[in-house]
Order: sequence, then C-alpha cells, then structure tokens
Amino acid sequence: MKTYPSCLLVVCVLLFTFTLQAGETFPGYVKIQNVRSGQFLEASRILDESDNPTDSFHVWQVPENDEYAQQWEIIWLGDNNYKIINREFKKLLAVKNRSRISGADLELEDLTQLSNQIWISDFLRGYHRFTNQNSGRALDLPGGNLAHNTFIKVYPPSEQYNQLWRIIPIEQEFRGQHFIENEHLRVGIDTNSGAAISWISEKGPRINKNLVNTFDRGRYIQQSYYAGEVLSRREEGQSFHWSPFPWNPIQSGDFFKNQPVVMDMENTQEVLYTRTRPLLWDMDNEFAQAYMEQWISLEGNQIVYTARMTRFVADERWGVKPHLQELPALYLIADLHNFYSYTGDHPWTFQLNPLETGKIWEDWTTHESWVAAVDDQLWGVGVYLPGISHFKGGLYLRPYGHSKSDQTSYISPQIKLALQPNDVFEYRCYFIVGRLNEIQHAVYVRKHLEDVRRLQEEDNDDDE
Repeated sequence: MKTYPSCLLVVCVLLFTFTLQAGETFPGYVKIQNVRSGQFLEASRILDESDNPTDSFHVWQVPENDEYAQQWEIIWLGDNNYKIINREFKKLLAVKNRSRISGADLELEDLTQLSNQIWISDFLRGYHRFTNQNSGRALDLPGGNLAHNTFIKVYPPSEQYNQLWRIIPIEQEFRGQHFIENEHLRVGIDTNSGAAISWISEKGPRINKNLVNTFDRGRYIQQSYYAGEVLSRREEGQSFHWSPFPWNPIQSGDFFKNQPVVMDMENTQEVLYTRTRPLLWDMDNEFAQAYMEQWISLEGNQIVYTARMTRFVADERWGVKPHLQELPALYLIADLHNFYSYTGDHPWTFQLNPLETGKIWEDWTTHESWVAAVDDQLWGVGVYLPGISHFKGGLYLRPYGHSKSDQTSYISPQIKLALQPNDVFEYRCYFIVGRLNEIQHAVYVRKHLEDVRRLQEEDNDDDE
C-alpha cells in the first residue's frame, strides 16, 4: 500500500544537451546533432524506380525539423553499450550488412541482438562518439561535409568534430488528461502521471462522479510490478519510508512526486494506446529500465484493459525473486467500500457473498476470477481477470471519500511471478461499471464467450 504523504514537488530544468553516463538512459526522445555541421541525424526510406518505398533506409544529416524520423531513443544495454532506435520507423540504427570496412553505410533494422546494432558511447571534448561494437568504426560525417542529405557512414574512431555528436532532449509532447468514451462510460488517462487511468465515470447523472482515487502517485489505476531482493539504496536517494525495497516500477510516478515520461500515445476513440517509461517508486527520479504499454477500449459498460511490461536491461543488482504482481492496482474512491464476489465451492452458479475487509489489505480467493467494490446502493466497479483466483483489497481509513481523498478502496488481481531482465509480460482484464448484479452478469457472459471460443478452437484443432 502506498499511502505516505509525498514530499515537495521536485522541479527539473531541461538542459539543452544531455550527457550519457554508464547505466543511464535519457527517458524520452532525443535529436542527435553533428558537432561540425550542426545538422541532425535522420532516417528515410529508400525509394525504388517507381518511387515506392522499400524496406531499406538512408541515414543522413539534414537541417533540424519536427519529423519523427529525426527523433531517436537511446537505450542503455550495460557498460557503455547502447541501442539507438528511430521513432518514426521503430527500428534500430545498425551498420549495413554487418560490414566491418571503413566507409560502410548505415541501415535501420529490426531487433536481432546482433552486435552491429550496438553502439559504444565515449565522451570526448564535451560530446559523444558512437562506435559500433561489431566493426569498431564510429559514426562519421565523411570529410566534415556540410551539405544537406550527406550520408552518415562509419570510419575508424578519431577525436575530430565530424565524429562527435550532441544529444539534445525533446520535451515531452503529451500533457494533461485524454479521454475515450461511449454511450455508457467516460474513461480518462493522465499523461502527467504516466498515462495511468485517472478517471472513470458513468454517463448520465453520474457523469461527474469520478470513481478513481488520485490522491498520490501510488494510487490511480495503473501498472505496478515487483522483482528481486529488497535493497537498501539510501545513499543513492532512496526514501527512508521505502527502504529496503525491491525493483518496483510505477506507471504514474515515484514517492517523491516525480513525473514519468509518456513516450507515445494514440487515441482513435476506438482504442487509447500509450507507452510509458516508468519510475522506481522508492527512488528520487530514477527511471526504470522498462516500458509500460496499455491499450484501453470500451464495450458497453465495460473497459477492456490490456497491459504490457517490457523489462529491457539485464541489471543484476536485484537478482531474481518471485513476488505477487498487481494486475493491475485499482485505487477507487472510498464510497465503494463494500466488496463482493463468490468464494465458495460451487462457482458459476449465480451466487454472491460479501468479502471480509477487517485489515489492510485482505487476501481473497475466488474461482470466478472477479471482485466488485460497490457503494451502499450496490453500485460501483468490478474487475475480472480470467484465470486468476487470488485477489487483494480492502478499505483504507474512514468509509467515505472522493477522488482526491487519502481515504481509498483498493482491488488487485494478483499472481506470483519472478520477473527477470528482458522479460515481456502481458495480460488483459475487464473493468465493469454498474450495479452489483450487472457486474456479475457481465462476468458470466464473458466466461460463456470464453468457453465457446475455447471449444471452437479445440474443434478446429481436431479437424486439422
């Protein structure tokens, strides 16, 4: 439970350039500027004779612009090794054909883990030089050519300015709340809080009644994971409230109220997608070596929520140890202080029982894989995660509150997993808004549809 009062907001000043240190990654997109020419690294698809785009790319220097093809993500791989990803094409900067010769061309490639996609960063004369791990050749502006659209190649490392590069961070472009809605529901995410779900309301008379508690960055409806042994890192800025602590990336921010970076967002009103670089809860503005992605869509009075966590660096500090994972953590207003499901031995028989809430937090077991938190009129939110029987939840402090109150209700489907470096973990669950009987009915309908689909798949396998 994350309920301690947060300390004062830390205001960060965005510098014009950024220096990579071993073990650090700039948590956002950057532009890469050649020191000699002042122009910027950009990728472009090669066109065939009919001007149709091919699967190959030019990598060249051009004047500064706002195109995503000129924006890059630089990810630490351990030691001084990095991968450089183009934002527009979602591919890695590499030496073409794994060439080791001087003057070799660059290419954008899908991830293969080959060494021609890995770059060693050296800090020289106040700038960066990127040397390819496979060839030992460095990114080079040939001859220091100042012309636009000059192809960038690789040559033996030197300290000349044509091999030196500035890394210029780009300000996060997504701000504030963004909504997806249908005739039944309005659902919002807060990109100032890592794109965590900050708003759920029912259309009609309850349109202004937000069911999500956003008292601090440990609340919201959000992804949160745990891995490894607990570590004491107070000398590195760890909060004494949360020391020692395991690896714990939090989508909405850290205990110190620092803000994560939302890397990408797309809202078609059919699906609301985001990708976030989360922070470690216990540390002061330390970005986790991970992404959190989420897809939100609406079906009637139900929210279809898909979450994915990608842990992309082999950081050995925490080791490997299983933990209960929140799938996800739902912090709701304290009005929803009555908890229901069915915990008996005869599941899927349209029975209900209240759940015990005497301590923080209670553990519940239900073979129907859902729990609802409702008010005294039996209206509220249920969460259904097929196949999960262990839930945790309850009520914190007094029984009534609102979305900005320290008082909160909490539900989380949970499973014990040992998350490891380079793991990709994904799940899908459903949030259902309505009266208790409507929540139960919706769960049963989803269970029936899952059974029908499974039988159809088994029949297809038999036919083959």
